[in-house]
Amino acid sequence: MPNKKAAASTPLPPVTPPDCLYVWQAGRLMGELRRVGDQVAFCYTSQATQPLSRSLPLQPRLNVGEPVSRFFSSLLPPGQSRALCAKALGCLPDDVITLLAHMGADAAGGIALLPTDTPPKIGTQAAIDQHELHELLLQLTDLPMLAGVPRISQTLCGARPKLGLIRQPDGRFALPLDGAHSTHVIKPDLAPWQGAALTEVFCQQLASRVGVPASQAELVMLGDLPCSVIARYDIENGTSIAAETFAQALGCGDRPRESMGGPSLAACFGLIETFADDVRAEQQVLMDYVLFNALIGNANADSSLFVIIHADNGTRLAPLHGALCAAAFPHLQQRLALRIGKAAELGALRSQDLRQLVAATQLDMQDVAGRAQEMAQQLRQHSRTLADDFSHYPAGPTLTRTIIATIEQNSTLLMQTLRNMRQTAA
Repeated sequence: MPNKKAAASTPLPPVTPPDCLYVWQAGRLMGELRRVGDQVAFCYTSQATQPLSRSLPLQPRLNVGEPVSRFFSSLLPPGQSRALCAKALGCLPDDVITLLAHMGADAAGGIALLPTDTPPKIGTQAAIDQHELHELLLQLTDLPMLAGVPRISQTLCGARPKLGLIRQPDGRFALPLDGAHSTHVIKPDLAPWQGAALTEVFCQQLASRVGVPASQAELVMLGDLPCSVIARYDIENGTSIAAETFAQALGCGDRPRESMGGPSLAACFGLIETFADDVRAEQQVLMDYVLFNALIGNANADSSLFVIIHADNGTRLAPLHGALCAAAFPHLQQRLALRIGKAAELGALRSQDLRQLVAATQLDMQDVAGRAQEMAQQLRQHSRTLADDFSHYPAGPTLTRTIIATIEQNSTLLMQTLRNMRQTAA
């Protein structure tokens, strides 16, 4: 196992920027990521039979400029986390190629960025006990995803501290090394995210109870450190599968919020029409995600949390992930990352906003209203019973009360909107 503490405490010397990285997805060589002047460009290989992303057309000429930089930048963590990674690696935060050269062997969407065109290594794994894992996770505040630690190369987007791990058949964890792909993501409760682990697991499990497909989530205590452990949506039967976020597919990879110039919900529903065999069925799944996130108060559900899976057996939406009640975290924005109609807050939702959203889909307004009412009722019931399962965890009762109160408030607001809609129709 690498000397983690030494690597974490001593910044690496400045690196020589690579000029080219080979991009693999689900074991297939897709193309090359290159520097072209002060820009980045992506060129497909002649063997590529499908695009890496809908925002990067499969064509013989270079994809260059903003669409390329946005897609590959979205594979990296944002903001301060990226700045810390760049500091550890001796490069600038906007040097996407250098960052991915050191962190990109295990990226989201089944992607691996490597310095060679030979097939990716299977890699190795190092068994790790709870004490060792606890010590590693404490380093993530200053060294996101252990950037710069020898033999570790992974990048996971999102602001919360996290680390990719391999879940072994006996339930224990192993550290992926030498290009091995992780199967699960562990997120510890490090400042300012105290309480996020329990909140995420509670919301993910709540989704499953009300019939919303959700990634498997488990709450793990490492000493006094709560952690959420989430199964990766881009790993099936231990194998990487191709995937892209809606933000990536719509060319807004690193700007997933609508206020940042990212796509609207209407654009997200429209995207489904371009790939789904059963458009209505997949749009209903997405509508369930929208309704669930709104009811639990996940205001930060942006277009990076909606994901398209490109598997051998078809194209479909990935299960719900990243569910979090923003009301439990004062530092998070409470305004909707994706507006419902013109409403940026659930309290401002009007019947015409809901009608406007449904009009951008192939769904029936009465069906959506019925599903919204059913989900609100189920959430009220199941959130109370599920809370008992978390009552023995530190701050469990406080956090679950906050989530339940948010669901009650948002359910009342949504029910009022639906009543106004029925009165208007009458």
